[in-house]
Amino acid sequence: MDLKIFLNEGKKAEETFEYVATKKFKDEKGNGVAWKFKKLSIDEYESLRDECTSINFADKGKTKFNNILFNKKFVCKSVVEPNLNSVELQDSYGVKKPEDLITKLFDNAGEYYSLLDYLLKVNGFKSFEEDVEEAKN
Repeated sequence: MDLKIFLNEGKKAEETFEYVATKKFKDEKGNGVAWKFKKLSIDEYESLRDECTSINFADKGKTKFNNILFNKKFVCKSVVEPNLNSVELQDSYGVKKPEDLITKLFDNAGEYYSLLDYLLKVNGFKSFEEDVEEAKN
């Protein structure tokens, strides 16, 4: 096998992709506006996981994982456009952080969780149902 395949020069640049995350925002023709997303690197994913994990020293050092915050941060880190760090955008919804803004950009929970599911699949994660089906085969 040629080692050059694995050298860093051979890696592709970060690719973005578009997806209509919500029907809340429409163009002049009434079509949903596509947002721009990116896949997360392993380092980005692990950093988010660490940010959402805390140690409770009062409870014998048990760790607690904040799944809701992780999901919000995961989606926010995946979004390239719209710019969720825009002060103007955050101010228009009365929030100060991207993870507080993200759910306000959706009409309903179903749209938000559909996007989360889509982004997890794009990043290589399978749904519970897919794991069960694969285990059956």
